[in-house]
Amino acid sequence: YKKELTRDCELEILPKDINKCKLTYTIEKKKDASTGIRKTQIRPSILCKGIGVAAAQNIVENQPFKDIRDLAERTDSSVVDKKAIFSLAEGGYFGKKVQKNAEAFVTEFAKIREDLKKMAAKGIESIDLFA
Repeated sequence: YKKELTRDCELEILPKDINKCKLTYTIEKKKDASTGIRKTQIRPSILCKGIGVAAAQNIVENQPFKDIRDLAERTDSSVVDKKAIFSLAEGGYFGKKVQKNAEAFVTEFAKIREDLKKMAAKGIESIDLFA
């Protein structure tokens, strides 16, 4: 279906991406300078099964993320929990490799969050090894 849309309708459905998806589907019309063909690109919404509106809003407000640690540090742990991260990982928002290993990704995310919580309890805000 996706191939037919691309071929017959000049419609491209972009891949899911944690750093580019918004709360609603985004439609962009572009013209290829070399071929002159007009294409409509549709970027998927970040809202998916298992992620609430508050979690989605918090993620969108803090985009882009450099890596999993940055995601864990800059999102609100009270709304962006392991369940939301698992849903996004399983849904392909972090890429195909993470999608295949969603449970390991969520385990790593939870460990980072726990480490951040321990550091906060000790009064340590962040550690920069290179500064």
